[in-house]
Amino acid sequence: MEKSKRTRTIIQGTICIGLLCLIWGGYFLVTHFGTDKILEVKEDDFSWVYQVDSAEVGEKEFILYGFAFELDTDATKDAFEIVLQDIGSKKKIFLETEYIEREDVNAYFRCEYDYSKSGFKAVCKKEKIIQKDIYEVLLRKSGKQTAYRTGIYIVEGQLTYVNPTEFLPLEVAGTDLQKVIENGVLRVYRPEDRIYIYQYMGELYWIAEQDYAFNEDGDVYVQYRVDTNQPDRLPKEREESRLNWDDCGFMFYGNELLDWNTGKYRVAKKKLPTEYSVTRICSGKYKGDWIWLQYFRPYYQFDK
Repeated sequence: MEKSKRTRTIIQGTICIGLLCLIWGGYFLVTHFGTDKILEVKEDDFSWVYQVDSAEVGEKEFILYGFAFELDTDATKDAFEIVLQDIGSKKKIFLETEYIEREDVNAYFRCEYDYSKSGFKAVCKKEKIIQKDIYEVLLRKSGKQTAYRTGIYIVEGQLTYVNPTEFLPLEVAGTDLQKVIENGVLRVYRPEDRIYIYQYMGELYWIAEQDYAFNEDGDVYVQYRVDTNQPDRLPKEREESRLNWDDCGFMFYGNELLDWNTGKYRVAKKKLPTEYSVTRICSGKYKGDWIWLQYFRPYYQFDK
């Protein structure tokens, strides 16, 4: 009788241990392989600097090249991964990421932190990319379930910097603006505010429709603030004030391209600073309150 009780106790204990192992094993599999693929997609908070330099469609693979690093910390391999999200179905494709040395990135943003281990080559099988679908590139910090929107899209294997389903192109055929639009990079798209900003040949172009919120005299002050991680290279008055940004704001008319054929638009041009690195740009129109405001990054073209 006593032996039978002991046998039942052993069996019950074994079953309990087995069930616990099964529960914990299932929990481990779900947390590490299931929820690892569940992401909370958030708007860019500019804590990272990143860029997708190019997209390639090979015989068997789809490849993205670029760089990404978190500000104010050394860049390390495996610090992030690249994810593609279908803008319609929200289905996600997790790319295999190979990390590449980028001395050009480190040289441009040179400071007390090392950003050389920031380059990436992100790869997935070609058949995973459905040609008719549109994907947004997401940046995910390794080990986190948060992924940041980048505003970079893949359309038929090509990079674009606006969701094409929402884009109203400018009418510039036959004007001097045509070369800027065709060869430049869209940085700000605000059709509701009647303003676009393109980057071309190291300069930014504010392209405004005639009914943009100009003052009664036809002029307007354009907010143009530039953040940097190299405050020691800022103009003396900024450095002495211990600021990490530069005020490059201007009056629209004073920088307007009056000698260009700009068609139905008014266009002002301003140079991108080269004396210091640019981590973020702020532009907008302020009149007691922000009429419009947008943060963005330049398209980086490092010297070879």
